[in-house]
Amino acid sequence: MSSEKPPFATSSYLPATTDSIAQALEAKDASESISMLYRVLENPSASPEALRIKEQAISNLTELLTGEESGGLEKPPDPA
Repeated sequence: MSSEKPPFATSSYLPATTDSIAQALEAKDASESISMLYRVLENPSASPEALRIKEQAISNLTELLTGEESGGLEKPPDPA
């Protein structure tokens, strides 16, 4: 079994907080946002709040990756 991480993975995770999600969505481009959201998902916490934040990260990743596949790395609108 290979222990190689996918190219988007980094060695450190981000805290599973709304601040991390906000920072990811404010990143300068979609690829940076995607990387940051994956780092939130790598957080080992399984508290109810962390899981809620991870669900939000998955939702945002889905929107970003769908945009990437259609050819435009467009960021989703702010959830304000």
